Amino acid sequence: MTLHLPIVVWPEDGESFQSWIRRYCCRLRVSPSVLYKAFGLTSRETSLVATSHGFGLPAAITLKLTIATGIPGEVLRDTTFDRYERVPSLEFDQVHRVRRLRGWIKGTHTRFCMQCLAESGGVFQLKWQLGWTFACVQHSATLTDWCWSCKGPVSVAPPRLQKSPRPFVCYRHLNQKKDAPRVLCKADITAGTFEPLTRQNPIIDAQIFVDALFEQHNSPEAAANISDLRATCVGLLDIRDRSALERGAGLPPGSLAGLEPETSRTGAVVPGDALFFGALVTAAKALMIGDDAEIYSELRELLYGGGAHSSPLRVRAWWKDGPSELIENFGGSDFTKRRAAHAMNRDLTARQRISFGTALPPSGVVTNSDAELPESLWDEWLFALDPGGRHTPDAIRRTLNMTLRSYGQARTPRRAQPAQGRPSVRGGGIGMVGQVLITNEDGEGDFIEAIARLIEYAGTHPPQLDYRSRRRLIDPTNQNFLPKLHWEALAHSVGASAALTRQYEMARAFMFERVTGSDYPRRLIADLHDGKRTRPVMSNFILLLTSEVLAQMDRYLAAVLEASGHPAPVREMPPVTLLPGRLRLRGTIDDVDLTQLHAAVLDGQRSLKSLASVARIRPRDVALVLASHPPRAQISEGPSVDWQQIRTDL
Repeated sequence: MTLHLPIVVWPEDGESFQSWIRRYCCRLRVSPSVLYKAFGLTSRETSLVATSHGFGLPAAITLKLTIATGIPGEVLRDTTFDRYERVPSLEFDQVHRVRRLRGWIKGTHTRFCMQCLAESGGVFQLKWQLGWTFACVQHSATLTDWCWSCKGPVSVAPPRLQKSPRPFVCYRHLNQKKDAPRVLCKADITAGTFEPLTRQNPIIDAQIFVDALFEQHNSPEAAANISDLRATCVGLLDIRDRSALERGAGLPPGSLAGLEPETSRTGAVVPGDALFFGALVTAAKALMIGDDAEIYSELRELLYGGGAHSSPLRVRAWWKDGPSELIENFGGSDFTKRRAAHAMNRDLTARQRISFGTALPPSGVVTNSDAELPESLWDEWLFALDPGGRHTPDAIRRTLNMTLRSYGQARTPRRAQPAQGRPSVRGGGIGMVGQVLITNEDGEGDFIEAIARLIEYAGTHPPQLDYRSRRRLIDPTNQNFLPKLHWEALAHSVGASAALTRQYEMARAFMFERVTGSDYPRRLIADLHDGKRTRPVMSNFILLLTSEVLAQMDRYLAAVLEASGHPAPVREMPPVTLLPGRLRLRGTIDDVDLTQLHAAVLDGQRSLKSLASVARIRPRDVALVLASHPPRAQISEGPSVDWQQIRTDL
């Protein structure tokens, strides 16, 4: 039967469950066994609660405690490890080299701060049972985890039959023999010698850092976390000797002598171990959050570990997936993996830079891997970037398409994907792609960084209608996308020339690519190859294009999207100016003097070389400029057309 207790002792902030039971028993002057009966717990439930040592309580037990005391269930929950989303481990490696610094939960025992216990009236903090709590920041002291009198570990929970257990007393059994009478220590654990540390001691700084990591680890927006600390510390143990850790932590030479965790050992974490852990965390902290070149150089050394595969040449020539495997094996969160990739940036291929996000400056913001860009990119961007220098726009488009499709959609390349060494420069489209990427590595601009910036921008400024949906909505094989009668009506409405009106198939391809960002299936327009197998001719159509025709095309495409139930702008292009000037090698199309170029086009000039000479651009850029900024025909328009009604009727 559950009793409604007349006296209620509430848990203090951060107090552990067994500490609360101990203080409750002391207040009522009863034993834990009697208190459990008053709570209405069965024998099985009593056994479970008495040995829980901080682990979660079943809902049925929590309900009984709430009925008996009136304390809300969420308050009781916070006295157990359920208050944390997860309790990550700091056990550093599989052979337990750092077992003496391990992240074990103390179980039946606890560390403690003598000053905190004395000032709080015997409140044992739950966090003292966590493996990464080794110091009291408030009192600048290393936590104690043994009784000064009996030299044994201190239990949080008092003996079940101990009447009125006092909060400060050690109830450890001194005689563990089976038939011998049991003698309890009963020493006041706060009466030991208290030796505060200096505020500059690495233990205090390490404890503040670890606490911050643990609290952030329960937040989804956290950057670095406990897993990053574990990965960095493991690496440091491989490459840093004791003297290096002492220098990094500002400790006198020899301070860590004899504390190196080279052997396994069970038992309490003594102050000397905490000193070593503090020095280790101090070194790890710099590598986890520092941004200067020296830090990244040390992090690179950490990744390679000075082993047989530390040579960048070997990584490129013999071990093509080397950087990816090293980063994956290093461990940690995406935040640390990106920092690791930055440290190895000179050993990464262009496509790996996109994947790991190292094309952008290192920061806590990870490139958005779910962003999607049009496969053919925008003419304005192709002109400004001039990626690959001598390479054609078509090769650049293919490079973008392959790069994003293969690596841009996943932050970390999987081992099942193709090897990520330098792409082959021989044969076919893959050769063109390889040439563009290799030229980018040696060129003045940085096409890969520009694309990475685009991915990041697209992640924070997604289009109203993504390109995958656009391709799904508009089927190029369906003649209802742009029937020939619609094109003729469109051309007639703006007074287009007869030559342009005859370009129905090319107009269809141009409009499809404009709204979807994808290449039009070339098999659907067999007459566009102009004697070449792979490169269709779009320039003839663009040279006939006028601003009036382009505006009417956009009105028609807007009606197509409206009729599909997905109204959105026809083109949703990020501004080219989001790129720094050093990445816009050709400037922008707006910088081109269009006056003479437009006049030459309207006069019937069709030679790309002649037009390029007039505008002081390259022949390959003429189509890009005119597709973005066609000339105004300045002719009378025909009757207005209600495209929405026509599309609805269709």
